[in-house]
Amino acid sequence: MNYAKAELHFHTAESIPFYKEHGYDLVAVTDHFNSNYFDGTKGCYADRWKKECERWFAGLYAAKEAGERCGITVLHGAEFQLKGHMCELLVYGMTDEMFLEAPRL
Repeated sequence: MNYAKAELHFHTAESIPFYKEHGYDLVAVTDHFNSNYFDGTKGCYADRWKKECERWFAGLYAAKEAGERCGITVLHGAEFQLKGHMCELLVYGMTDEMFLEAPRL
């Protein structure tokens, strides 16, 4: 049976060489996705939402490029915080399109 060494709660592309050096095979980018990280998304007009999401995706794209250079698989995830709650939830497997189509996220 083959196993992979993975980091499933990851935020910065600059750390990918560290993970490679320590034998990791993949990381999941789980940047914070809540109202504290978005500028003016309340009301969520489609063009504004798209612009904010594309800015948020930049971290994922930078990590994917760094992963390609180092030979580490980079997965797309997010760290959600529910309104009125302190707990944060890690979510994996969402695509850019899923974020773009759900401005009330």
